[in-house]
Order: sequence, then structure tokens, then C-alpha cells
Amino acid sequence: MGVVPENEVSRIVRKVRKNVIPSSERIVEEAFHDLDYISETMIVEGIKPGYALANFNDMLRRVFEHTLNVLEKYEEEAYAKQVLPQICELRSEVLSSIEGSSNVEIVSRGIYHLYDDLWQIMLSRSQSRKQRGGKDWEWEIAGMLDLAEIPFKMQSAHLRTDFLIPSAVAFEHDRTKAILLSAKRSLRERWAHLAEEIQRTRAANAYLAVAEETEALPLSKVNQIWHYNVHLLVWDHVKEAFADHPGVMSYSQFANEEIQALQRHW
Repeated sequence: MGVVPENEVSRIVRKVRKNVIPSSERIVEEAFHDLDYISETMIVEGIKPGYALANFNDMLRRVFEHTLNVLEKYEEEAYAKQVLPQICELRSEVLSSIEGSSNVEIVSRGIYHLYDDLWQIMLSRSQSRKQRGGKDWEWEIAGMLDLAEIPFKMQSAHLRTDFLIPSAVAFEHDRTKAILLSAKRSLRERWAHLAEEIQRTRAANAYLAVAEETEALPLSKVNQIWHYNVHLLVWDHVKEAFADHPGVMSYSQFANEEIQALQRHW
């Protein structure tokens, strides 16, 4: 079976996205700057590491939410200001023939003729968000670790675990004093393979950081993850629903109890 050629709408969308929408790393970096979340090492009046640790949950939450705002700004530039005009030019022959008794009628008929194109554009936007959501989340957590001056090593892309804290060398030297952390924005991702990989490393302190709300975390799934000896890191308000579960830890607990307990060994 031959390769299906890329249609013109897909080509336009792909080209505009490549030229207009920055990488996850740059989007998240912009979100941090917008919020004035800058480390002391970068400017004189920056966020102090102790403050970042004490407010880890709230700051991470604001970054998580604002990153979407930053992305939407670039998406508006890409889709509304560049893709749509090019699609209208591509369909100019049919659009120029549209007539109606009012602007509403003319616009409605135009949308009808562009319906398949608009559907393809929105599908592209939705798929792109899903693909980049996990990577955005990794950079959001990395940025918070930086602000708190917690040393870490980001793993290479082919590994499912994302961070070794404080370093790969420390992890190999004494796994009881190091942290293995993975970031999965949604548990719809393949967390089971991650948990198996963590179990194989015999990591003493393994964590899976998610951005899920309580309703997306049924107890059966939480227990499955804990079966692999992996702590699930959640928002502080989500932890309240699992107050007595030893396998669920809030971001405030992680930053102010777990990390600080191990940090003296680094």
C-alpha cells in the first residue's frame, strides 16, 4: 500500500505550526517569566529556594494553568491569523461565489463550505495538545525543581522515567538516598510500563507526578500504582480525598518532607 499524500490543508497547518508555535520548553519558560517565577541566580530579586519549596504546590499549579494560556496565545496567532486566511485563499473560488441576503447567511454558507477544513484544523489542534501535554508537564516540574534549587538529571527521551534526583551518579551510588521521579500529566498515558521500569531499577524512592483531579483517580488505579511501590504525587486538594492512603502524596509533602529528609545526604 502506497503512502497517502499529505493534503493541502494538513500541509498548511503543519508549516504554520512549525513556524509559529514554540517548543514545550520555550512555552513553559515564558509561563515562568510571565509569573515572575525566576530564580535568584538569574536576577537580584528572584524567588528564594525556600519560598519555592514552601509553596511548591501552589506555584506549580499556577504554572500548569498559565502554560495553557501561553500556548493559546500562540495557537491564536497560528490558526486564526495564519492558517484560516490561507485556507480561505485556498478555497477562494467557492467562497467568492457565495451570496446571501444578510451577513449571517453569507458567513453560515461559508462555514458550510469550509466545514471539512475547519474540522481538520480543530482535530490537528486537539491532537497536538495531547501530544505536547506530557512534555509541557515535564518542563513545568523541571522549572519548579530549578527554583527550589533541587539538583536533578533529566533522563534521555527513550527512557520512561524523567528525573533522577539529585543525579544519576548519586542514584547508582546509593538508591536509598536518591529519588526517581516521572511526570505524567494524565494517567491515560502508559503508566503501567513506567511502574514496571521503576520496579526493575529497585528504586527505594519512586514517584509518579500527575496533574489529575480526584475524579480521574479511582481507588483501584491508585492501588495498582502503589502495588509497584510507586508513590503518586497529586495536588494538595486531591490528597485530601486520599488522606489515609500511604501511596498518595501531595506536592507540599513531597517538597517539604520527602525531599528535605533526603537532601542532607546530597
